[in-house]
Amino acid sequence: MIRQLIFVLLTFFAVQMNAQMATNIVDVNECPNKTISLSIHVVLDTAGIASATPVMIQNSITTLNNSFKAMCVQFKICRYDTVYESIYNVKTGLNYVKEITTKYNVPNTINVYYSASVTPLWGSLDGGYGVTVSANDVATMSDTVLRDFMLINYNDISAITHEMGHYFGLYDTFDTQFGNELASGTNCATTGDLMCDTEADPNDASDPQCHINNKNLKDGNGEYYTPPICNHMSRYQTGCAKSFTPEQFNRMLLMFKTKRNYLW
Repeated sequence: MIRQLIFVLLTFFAVQMNAQMATNIVDVNECPNKTISLSIHVVLDTAGIASATPVMIQNSITTLNNSFKAMCVQFKICRYDTVYESIYNVKTGLNYVKEITTKYNVPNTINVYYSASVTPLWGSLDGGYGVTVSANDVATMSDTVLRDFMLINYNDISAITHEMGHYFGLYDTFDTQFGNELASGTNCATTGDLMCDTEADPNDASDPQCHINNKNLKDGNGEYYTPPICNHMSRYQTGCAKSFTPEQFNRMLLMFKTKRNYLW
């Protein structure tokens, strides 16, 4: 009887440990109750015009806060700068990024630059609308200036929510650097975006009704995809109502606690 009880207890703890690992250790119910400071830097064009007004930017931050509310994290604009050097409106390659961040970055805050640039640090904008330093980028995270750089293109300032997901360590739902995730999700923990509560995503353009474009698209096993079209980390129709999943919140909380805990 005692042996059976010990076996049951060991099995229970093993299952709990596996479940904990699958959710990136941090409990989704944990509430850091943190308001993170944003430093906004609006880059003007050669005519001295910014394509995003303070009201537009604040509205995008309000949407950002609504998306992160379940994580008990909010964002507040603590500084608002105007960058009059229009060269940063068209060029933000590595040298330009180092220049602008050295000049304008506010330490221990997330520095969000609004620009019309299409040539950022990593070669091309994320979907044409933004780029940031992921908490997974070990090399860049060691640079106390570059690690808090985020660029949002004037084409879609609402992209700040997607980029904030990357900033806190999320991958795109269609990421393939770890391998292709199967539609069944049986390899979800080691492929795709490493999240098991976001479905496999072939990154097929959606129609205005937020549906996958090719409804007959199948994976290597001949199974149909049902991608997370309405997830913030997917790249489907902008107008679709989007959200994060519990596992995504868990990962972002983990990154906040272990890699972004210096933020004001």
